[in-house]
Formats: sequence, C-alpha cells, structure tokens
Amino acid sequence: MDSYRNRNDFIQRGPLFMVLGSIALPLVISNLMQTLFDLSSAIWLGQIGVAEFAASNFVWPVNFLFVAVGFGIYVAGAAILARLIGRDEAFKANHYASQILILTVLIGLVLSFIGYVTTPLIVDGMRAGAEIRTPSIDFLKTTFLSFPFVAVYFSFQAILNAQGRTREMLVANGLSLIINIVIAPFFIFERGQLISLPFVAGDVIMPIGAGLGVIGAALSTVIAKMILCLLGFVLVLRYSQTIRLHWQIRPDWAVQKEIIRIAVPAMLGQGGAAFGFIILNAFIEDFGVAVMAAYTLVNRVTGLVMQPAMGIGGGLTAIVGQNLGARKPERAIEAFKTANYINLAITGIGMVAIFFWAEPLVRFFLRSDGGEVLHHSMIYIYYILPTIPLMGMFSIFQGLFQGSGFTKFSMYMEIGRLWVVRLPMIVLLSRFTNLGPTTVWLSMSTSNLLTILYGFYLYRRKRWLGEFRPVTK
Repeated sequence: MDSYRNRNDFIQRGPLFMVLGSIALPLVISNLMQTLFDLSSAIWLGQIGVAEFAASNFVWPVNFLFVAVGFGIYVAGAAILARLIGRDEAFKANHYASQILILTVLIGLVLSFIGYVTTPLIVDGMRAGAEIRTPSIDFLKTTFLSFPFVAVYFSFQAILNAQGRTREMLVANGLSLIINIVIAPFFIFERGQLISLPFVAGDVIMPIGAGLGVIGAALSTVIAKMILCLLGFVLVLRYSQTIRLHWQIRPDWAVQKEIIRIAVPAMLGQGGAAFGFIILNAFIEDFGVAVMAAYTLVNRVTGLVMQPAMGIGGGLTAIVGQNLGARKPERAIEAFKTANYINLAITGIGMVAIFFWAEPLVRFFLRSDGGEVLHHSMIYIYYILPTIPLMGMFSIFQGLFQGSGFTKFSMYMEIGRLWVVRLPMIVLLSRFTNLGPTTVWLSMSTSNLLTILYGFYLYRRKRWLGEFRPVTK
C-alpha cells in the first residue's frame, strides 16, 4: 500500500489477489460473524421449542423482502460512487452520497411503519400453521422496529464499500454482533431458567432475564442495529477520504432518479427472491414443522461455508466499479476470475468438511424432536452439498453485475433461480410424484446448477462492460 497514492489507487493498480483479499477478507469475517450470530440465535431459540426455532426462519423471507428495498439503494449507491471515484470526480461523488442518505432515511421510516402494521396479515397470508403463527407475528413485528437503522446504515455502507473501506465496516459489524450475542439471552430467557451454553458442560442458571422469548431475540437485534447505525455514521466521518457528506435537505430529483434507476433492478431481484422464499417456505411448511426445522438447520450449517463467497462477491463491487470507471475493463475481468478461483478453493474444502462431519454438525443444534428433524436434515444436506461451490459462484456473479451497474443481470439470476426453476419444479414434482420433502431438496439443487449456467451466458456476452453515466451536476 505504501507505493500507492491512496486506497483507490491501490484498487486500480495493485496486485489483484492482494486487492481482492484486502477488501474481501473483512467482508468474509463480517459475514462469518453474522452467520455465527445466526447460529447462536438458533441455539437460544432451539431451547425454547421447535415452533419458536422454526418461526424465526419462517418469517425471514419477509424481513429479506423489506430489506431488499434498502439493499437496492446500497447496490446502486456503491456502483455509482465507485465509478465516480474511478473517474476522479470527487465532487459528484459527494453529491450522490448525500442524496443516497436522504433516500435511505425516507425508505427506512416508511417500510418500518408499513411492516409493523401489516405483520398479522403477512403471516396469515403465508399460511402459517397454528404452532408457529403467534411466535412468527411476535418476532417479525419487533424486527420491523430496526428498519430505519438498517436502511440508513446501507447508505454509510455504500460510501465506505465504494472506497474499499471494508475493514472499518468489519469493526462496526463486529461490535454490533457481539453486543447482540451478549444481550440476547437476557431478553429471551427468564431469571432462574436453566439454559445450555455452547462448549460449556452442564446447564447454566440465568441470573437475570426478561423472559420475552422470540420477542426478546428480535428486540436485542433492534438495539444492536441502532448501535450499528451510529457506528457507521462515526466511521464515515472519520475514514471516508474521497467522499464527504454534504448535509443538504433538499432532494436533487435528477440524481434521485438516476439512483433509483439502478436501484430498482436490485430491489426487484432481492425482493423477488425474498417473495419467492416466502412461497417456498409455505410449501415446506405443508410438510410439517420438522421439515421446516431441518431446512432452517441445514441452511445455517451451509451458511458457514457460503459466507466467505458472499464476502468475496461484495468485495468485487468496488474493484469492478472503480476499474470500469477508470476504463480498465480487462482488470475487472481478471478480478472476476480471481474471485472464482478463491471461491472454488474455499467452498471445496467446506464441502468436504460437511460431508465427513454432517451428522455431528446437525446434532450440535438439536435440542428436541431430534429423530425426525435429524432424518430430514441428513437427506437435505446430501442433496445440497454438491451445489455449494455453485452457490458461491452465484455470489461472485452478483458482485460482478452489481459493481458494473448492470443490476438487471443480477436481478435475472435472483428471480430466475426461484420463479423460473425452483418453484415450478416443486409444483410439478409435488403434483406428479410422491417424493415428499425430497421434492424441495431436488428442486433447490437443480435451480442452483441452472442459474450458474445462465450467469456464465450473461458473462460471456460482456454487455456488463458497457457504461452508465451519472447525471452531470
């Protein structure tokens, strides 16, 4: 780094493996920490009951659907800002950053209100079973209170990620997650309740506790997101060298239109995928709570392997955006290839590890109903195992297309995976075969394979190398 003028110069001229590693590694660690938090949350909720454990996953796509709107602004913002930085147009980048902040504030407040009010209708519309309806409503309704903070943090994340400042984001995410993990049991369990702690022999008595159950799990997340938003603000003020926020209240409608134009495909892609997962969860729920719990459990296990690939894909955003802005398309292509090599190495090792230790990993999270949940989990894990590298490549393609500003391609992949392949397969196989839950497992593996083949088709056409031009200011 010492031989380069600044971080942006390093991204545009440094050795790609080092550049990708320096940007992606903090994202990988951050994603792993998030996954570990999800696993810890699963451990806490699993000690309350199978219904509470399943409910947190049942409503997850709804949360994902609402977050997709803010995520779309983040993707558009990071892509535009990275291009402008690559062109050395700092003044325009500052102006766009302020407009992105305005958008996220408005979106966060509106979505939080709508989600909180409509939660019972949403859960009933998803055909929640009697066992999980109440915990699902409680968990989702409380989660919506965090949306304003989540949305605003997206704007800070776009500003930092466009400059490759992922290490600073790691610090913020890490502190937020640690706080969440530490305080969650005190909100979930009651005083005097016996709980099991990972790697601790015997049960532990809670010295204090609110006893809020699933509401406590969601409430601890709300508090952590508030802290994360504050940390993001501090980091932007301190570490954002190229971009300085201008605190203007008046929206620039031409700029807002340009941001939304690029954000909408990302929103639709994330939102379409989230809604697809809602439908998928409804199908899985028809097979019973044990199958839903198995689906939740295996996804958490494979998530440990998938998070590095997601971090690498996120790291591509700044690299591709800045180098295309600096008119270095060949470097963007080489970055994509390097990212795929790293992904194949990591997911290959993870796939082998899960193959040999699948049952111990599954049993680690089981506290009740182990027999039936274990049975379905072991079937699912061996269906999904061969496609883990492909799932990693999916994240790499997302980073490539989002970083280039061609968010419509990432949208095609996200929506196509669910709505063109996975859900139609489930409907057809359920109607014309007697495979039972295997219908879902087979459809998921097949859709992962076909989606990656389509991603390579889009990549080979190289339309993503074309330019978008931010509005002149």
